[in-house]
Amino acid sequence: MEGDRLIEEMLDYVNKELESDNHTAETMWNSFQDHCTQRASKELGVSKGPLKNNKKAKWWQSQVENKVKEKKYLFKTWQRSSSNEDLERYRVAKKAAKREVARARAQHDEKIYSRLEKAKDDRELFRTARLRFTNSMDVRSTKYIKNKDGNLLTSNADINARWREYYSQLLNETFPSVTPENLAATEGPIQEICPEEVEIARSAIIGKQYHRARIGDRRPKNQPGQNRVSTVLLSHNQPANLCENSKSQAEGSRPFQIPRLCDLQ
Repeated sequence: MEGDRLIEEMLDYVNKELESDNHTAETMWNSFQDHCTQRASKELGVSKGPLKNNKKAKWWQSQVENKVKEKKYLFKTWQRSSSNEDLERYRVAKKAAKREVARARAQHDEKIYSRLEKAKDDRELFRTARLRFTNSMDVRSTKYIKNKDGNLLTSNADINARWREYYSQLLNETFPSVTPENLAATEGPIQEICPEEVEIARSAIIGKQYHRARIGDRRPKNQPGQNRVSTVLLSHNQPANLCENSKSQAEGSRPFQIPRLCDLQ
């Protein structure tokens, strides 16, 4: 294989360099590094590495991007207006975007097919086929994960099996549950309202309304009737005393004094 042949060549080169005493350590290391790089590139080839941006495909060009942006803009416009004219513009832009995407992908696949036809050896053929398979995948690169024992998984089959095992355990796992105990209620049952309670509440409401009516709180303004002083006097049974005082004071030709409100309360 290419790797075994490369190792043999490196060993032969090192043995030949060690036999000669005309080079320093730095010179021998630099020459060995250059020789290894050249032979490895020739025997094994040079890898371009994974895609730098996995979300952006190679067939994604500026023309395709503009068509897709126009389609999205017209779709939002139609959603806001809900008019038939905007709907027709969106449908036309949608067809144009699909047509542009199909054209770009077909042009990119044509390059791959031409490379397959012009492949010189099996290594280039399988490399091109692997590239085509990688481009058809939704997720270009998979992060390496570990199994339940902590061993690193590198193949797609093992990684998919590990994900299946993880979600199977996550979605089907049942945790032990404890049945709650029947505790005593903090309050007793609500008793029914008896007629005596209704009568007591009714009497309290009527008495409160009657008391407010007596002191004049319910009397509208500018309405003729008793004022607050006369109401308090009547409530304290003072009309008779008031008349006697007024008669006696009239005989003495002196004005009588009306009791103060604070004295009556």
